[in-house]
Amino acid sequence: MATKRVLLKEKRKSNKQNGKPSKLSFTKLEARAETLHKRHCRRLILKPLKMPKSKRNTVISLTKVKKKLNKKEMKNVKLTELKKMIEIPNIYIYVLDVRTHSNNNLKNAIEYFKTSGGKFFIGKNKLMQLALGSSNKSEVKPNVSKISQLLVGNRILLITKDAPLRVIKFFNEYQPDEYIKHGNISTQDVTLKCGDILKVPVSMQKDLQKRRVNFDIVDEKIILRENKVLAEKNKLVSIENAKLLRMLNMKIAKFDIAVLGYWYFNNFVSLMHK
Repeated sequence: MATKRVLLKEKRKSNKQNGKPSKLSFTKLEARAETLHKRHCRRLILKPLKMPKSKRNTVISLTKVKKKLNKKEMKNVKLTELKKMIEIPNIYIYVLDVRTHSNNNLKNAIEYFKTSGGKFFIGKNKLMQLALGSSNKSEVKPNVSKISQLLVGNRILLITKDAPLRVIKFFNEYQPDEYIKHGNISTQDVTLKCGDILKVPVSMQKDLQKRRVNFDIVDEKIILRENKVLAEKNKLVSIENAKLLRMLNMKIAKFDIAVLGYWYFNNFVSLMHK
């Protein structure tokens, strides 16, 4: 046993001299590595400490944003605005019947009357009737209740200082082309003939099939197999045909807003044809 110990000591010495690590040093290194690894894992598991929030650390918005109004507040704003407009001296209140319109063309009309201080009131008829008064007892001014009685369906108000001649002339002359809406009466016949090439992409073939259009695709072109009637003169246009006309970019209607009557200085004048 003693000889073995001596031999081991000599071997270790020779290994140290030659630069070779001993078995004992390897085991120590492994143990040391394990302990370091465990400590590192513990540090990762532990959550980092958070500093307390400073009371001075507050966010200050540099832009002012208007608070969104709820439905009740919006109603009150519209009511007060309409009542204020009525109180302006030498003001005209026009009732307009909106028959055919697009948002862009209506915006142009709004901008036209905006220059002279005119304003359109588009919204719920009941709200406008409430502001004007629907009867002789509740009316804000004499005979203004006759205006509120005309507020039925798709009708709007125009309050301006412009005289009737200027307003009526504008709506008679301003008639750009429009897409016809379903339920409107067509002023012309529109028929797609057999063999016509539709100026629509091939990707729209499913939409055409839904609307019962029979066609063939030849060289990535949609060619009709049979005639297709889209509109007849003095007849109502269906929903499907109105969509087809829009799809084919066919504007067969005109921007149409008619003046039904107006109120001025406690008097009401009707422009409706009996």
